[in-house]
Amino acid sequence: GLHAEYLNQTKLEDGEYYIETDECSNRVLDILSGNNVGTNDYRPNATSQKVILDFDEVNFGTTIRFAGTNKYLTWNKNNGNNVIATEKMTSGDIGEQYWYFVENGNGTYKIVSARQDARFLNLDSNNTNISISDNKNNAKKQTFKLVKANERKSIFNSNVKIVSKLNNNKVLNIHLGGTDGKDLTIWDDAGVSQQRFKFEYDQSKNA
Repeated sequence: GLHAEYLNQTKLEDGEYYIETDECSNRVLDILSGNNVGTNDYRPNATSQKVILDFDEVNFGTTIRFAGTNKYLTWNKNNGNNVIATEKMTSGDIGEQYWYFVENGNGTYKIVSARQDARFLNLDSNNTNISISDNKNNAKKQTFKLVKANERKSIFNSNVKIVSKLNNNKVLNIHLGGTDGKDLTIWDDAGVSQQRFKFEYDQSKNA
């Protein structure tokens, strides 16, 4: 293997996941332009945002492959702290494609490089770019949530209520008694259809 088993790691079940940033749960790992890896707002059915975890019993580490591709999360060590998506390495410094998940005890994980276990996956200050960094003692920037793909909750394509932060019994309401039946008001939550909404993702506008 790469070296002796990293004892602090948590062996997650193999399978499909989304890797969410602890800073913002709607931001997930994604392949950006030029095969750089960063984060984007979650988009339903975007295969580049879904990853496949595969624990390697020989190397005692986990590979992270982006679903729908043959590309793996890779620390491009020869290019500084860059994290990119590249094809499976079969020779050379293969530790660049192996990772350890270390549970923080609150449902979040640090993602540690198997090549250098004092270096962590890190969300940069712009909340988009992902890099490798030493421990910054910044829990939000260096912790991530692993959500099984078939368990991720989404507001898309479901009827939801839009609740006021000031009063959780007040919701957005279509006032059917208005002149054209489209006036929006805030009203007591009565569980009726004019108080439920459906979010839809527009691929052309990325919104």
